[in-house]
Amino acid sequence: MPPIQKGVEFRDVEGMVTDVVPQTNKSGLEKPLAGGESALRVMIIGDSMTQGQEGDWTWRYRMWQWFQQHKIAVQFVGPYKGTLAPQPASAPSPPPLYGASPPPSGPPDDKGGYAKDVDPAFLSNCNHFSVWGRAAATDKGLIQEVVEQNPTDLILLMLGFNDLGWFYSDARGTIESIETLIANARAANPNLKFAVANVPHRSFMGGRDDLVENTNLFNSLLPPLIAKVTSKQSPVFLVELERHYKCQPEGCPAAYDGLHPNGWGEFQIAHAFSETLMTDFKLGSSPLKVPARDHDSVLRKLPVPSNFKVFSSPQGVTSTWDAVYGAYSYELRVSINGGGAGFSGSSTQSNRWDARWPLEGWTYSLSVRASAGEKIKSDYTETLSAVAKPELAPPPCNIHAQPTETGLIITWDPPTGPYTDSIIEYNILYWEHNPKEPQWMSSAAFANSPGVISDLDPDKEYRIAMLTWNANGEGLPFHVEESVAGKSYYIWTPYFEEKEKLKFRLQHEKEDADLGPGIVDVSPTKLPAADGTAATANAATRSRGNAV
Repeated sequence: MPPIQKGVEFRDVEGMVTDVVPQTNKSGLEKPLAGGESALRVMIIGDSMTQGQEGDWTWRYRMWQWFQQHKIAVQFVGPYKGTLAPQPASAPSPPPLYGASPPPSGPPDDKGGYAKDVDPAFLSNCNHFSVWGRAAATDKGLIQEVVEQNPTDLILLMLGFNDLGWFYSDARGTIESIETLIANARAANPNLKFAVANVPHRSFMGGRDDLVENTNLFNSLLPPLIAKVTSKQSPVFLVELERHYKCQPEGCPAAYDGLHPNGWGEFQIAHAFSETLMTDFKLGSSPLKVPARDHDSVLRKLPVPSNFKVFSSPQGVTSTWDAVYGAYSYELRVSINGGGAGFSGSSTQSNRWDARWPLEGWTYSLSVRASAGEKIKSDYTETLSAVAKPELAPPPCNIHAQPTETGLIITWDPPTGPYTDSIIEYNILYWEHNPKEPQWMSSAAFANSPGVISDLDPDKEYRIAMLTWNANGEGLPFHVEESVAGKSYYIWTPYFEEKEKLKFRLQHEKEDADLGPGIVDVSPTKLPAADGTAATANAATRSRGNAV
């Protein structure tokens, strides 16, 4: 699992709205239907569950089919047309620096295509206002201008999960965002009609009891809100999505990953909306029928990746293959020197894989398969091998960590030797040491020493490792002994003799088998310290930054 990059200052909701507004000013009415004035203009508003990924049918398509089945002339409107496109293959790139503000977000990605068997007529009538990661807290500031630019009669609204799941707000704050969104949409068209879905559960995630509780609370607060804001001029009705979408904390057969709809789940979402349109808006004569879970109409098939290659590269070993249409990711079987899986990740979002933390001379053997979630996989390719020839920089030297009241100050000297002429930055990996409950690894990138990390939990023991990024990628990290924020700690320089490493292993193996990155059987050759002498284990004890 890659570390969680910390210290990147993401923009607040108002800043995100400022970035996005200019990108929403395009009409979906590029090609009106015959007799377009009488067509019902429908805007579907949602997040990733609604936009979908390349190769999806999407529940929007199933809604379009329902309108066609009931001979209801409809025009889907909105600033976007497609699904989320797959990530392009690229070489490894360094993470953003700690404390950096990301550049303004570009236009939402809607360049992805749909399932290959969708009706071609849908492709000229598939506009929407649905974006991966989107929250009601963001869309409430966008909706007035979007409706002004894309006139609509009926809004199908499915937002709220990201508000709760990504801590934009709690249940009551999300209810307020939905209410504001409705009011702002009415400012552009006082006669708008709304079908508003409640929030589905997802399969349970450890440590996120709050998500279950907030979802239940939001869903209990939504009907009273709808009763409050509905009117004869602008009716608002509830869509019972949580009841129809087969996804609960105990299990989620409607999703491919515990949340996002698979082909079967797309039908269930469309069924929920069509039921409200039929019952409350008197559109159509029956809701959309949901097929069996194993029906051909909901099954996706993926071919084996073609043009598979494995070769030596400046990253150590690189593998490429032709992208598979409709694959969300790719899974690799990796063995090193004939053994089990190594330190490199076994999955990738694009049709390229690079070894992580390789050593010169290691032999990597790989095969790959396409994946579209937890259940849908292709067969694996043949297995190919290559020898690692990395051109990566070694970790920094003379690393010292000084605890502060709220974090750590880490200092270091730049490494010398091969491949250090293109150093870009240094990444500090850190994690709470808890043998009973493994913790997520975090990281913080800095261009130069010192690295100041704040907002750590006082009195908790952290383990630290450092690595160097050069133009080719990230080099091997090396472990720095544990440090306690606001307390004493022990530390050593990264290059130490074998007898010291063995001594440390014997000391700690009874306490904890996980010694972190670098303290493994693959330590780099001992290198000279900055002063030209051999560097050995250099233990120091400090208390609140003062030498003892």
